[in-house]
Amino acid sequence: MNSPFGNSSDNPELGDNLPGTAEDPFADGWGAAPPPGSPFGTTPEHSAPAQPAPAAPPAPAPSEQSVPVATEEVLEMAMSEGDVESVPVTTVNAVEFTPEVLASADALLARLNDDDATEVLMNGPAETLVKIRGQRYHVQEINFPDAATYHQVINEILLPFVDTKDRIDGEHSLIEGQLELPSDDPAYPPVLARTHILAPPLVPFAKVTIAKKARYDIDINGITATGSISPAMADFLKAAAATRLTVVLAGVTGSGKTTLLQAMTHHIDRDERIIVVEDTPELRLPIADVVYLNSTQVHPGENRDSAVSVEFLVKQAQRMRMDRVIVGEVRDGAAYEFLLAANSGAEGSMTSVHADSPRRALDKLLALASRAGGTTSELTIRREIAATVDLLVQTSLVDGRYVVSAIEEIAPNLNSQGMFTTQTLFRFDKARGVHVVENAPSDDLRALMQSRGATMNPAWFPGGLPA
Repeated sequence: MNSPFGNSSDNPELGDNLPGTAEDPFADGWGAAPPPGSPFGTTPEHSAPAQPAPAAPPAPAPSEQSVPVATEEVLEMAMSEGDVESVPVTTVNAVEFTPEVLASADALLARLNDDDATEVLMNGPAETLVKIRGQRYHVQEINFPDAATYHQVINEILLPFVDTKDRIDGEHSLIEGQLELPSDDPAYPPVLARTHILAPPLVPFAKVTIAKKARYDIDINGITATGSISPAMADFLKAAAATRLTVVLAGVTGSGKTTLLQAMTHHIDRDERIIVVEDTPELRLPIADVVYLNSTQVHPGENRDSAVSVEFLVKQAQRMRMDRVIVGEVRDGAAYEFLLAANSGAEGSMTSVHADSPRRALDKLLALASRAGGTTSELTIRREIAATVDLLVQTSLVDGRYVVSAIEEIAPNLNSQGMFTTQTLFRFDKARGVHVVENAPSDDLRALMQSRGATMNPAWFPGGLPA
């Protein structure tokens, strides 16, 4: 690897933790390579990783253009004075680092630039893990001698790439922002990642969570190519986005909700005005008239009144002449404001919720909306959800593989017991490892989509569409 800090040891050959070779990591059973940087892809079946996590395979070697460093100054190699056996050091932003420390920093930047790695997790000086195709591995080459050095590396080498001025200094226990790391190849887009750090004195060692975005935008066709969704499901979701169905995506952390949400936006009418509300900027829509609104977080010790919440921004979006609102994820009373917006002229709005099944997603949406509903009864909020949300799309990790595990239709009316009525249109059959069709859409949903220009292809539903 061509280190920005000086020469470092060559990467070892790819080990036995993953099939394939350094030249072709998708050989020997991986199948076709997913689009670069896509969290959707296939992995072999495997058991849960042992504890501690296995050693990670080496990161790909960069191009001749070296990985960027955290300063624009020329790095000055120096020798410590007064020692007979002096140790070479490198100065980065006025902090001196030894070659061993810089080798670990090199390895960290290389992992961030590795498109196969979707997460980088730093738990302490000698504990860094990377997530590759659904499994986490321990990165042995990232190893810092002590807490002070570990925190200096985060402050001087990692955080300069994050859009925050906060540092680990004893005063900031929470540091958040978006990381933008220039690629080691100038022909490639930069690495973008959501960065979250819990710092001392809240914890003894900084806990760093870096969730990377796909380097390249991926549409539904790209997701289909990985096998994460069937062609019929893909065509149906394209039609859903184009015909302004209101969609809620559900899934656990890292299951691909945001990637699928981004992909669906490719099928929105380019003439629409979209308001995007997020707590951390991740979505970038291929549409001209888009307004991006980002909330601000309340850090420990700060005045809560100074924060701008997602709920507040969704409420403001309703006054901004939007055609749709897209909320990255609802975690609080923003769920209620999303329902009000989508049910008041912004049909086709989309959001996501953290839940591991469609049923729990509806329960979660109900619980979140109830927080902001004031004196509104639970039954009334249930009716709002049923009348507003057309589809619920579940994303999952199945044996390390990212899949769209279900698409469910939400009936517009509650049943006689005041409960939601749903039907599964598509689902992933885990036993057979394939997507299957469960039901054709209801007459009401089919009529709604057709009234908005959709042509329902009978091939999507082999059981046949109602006459």
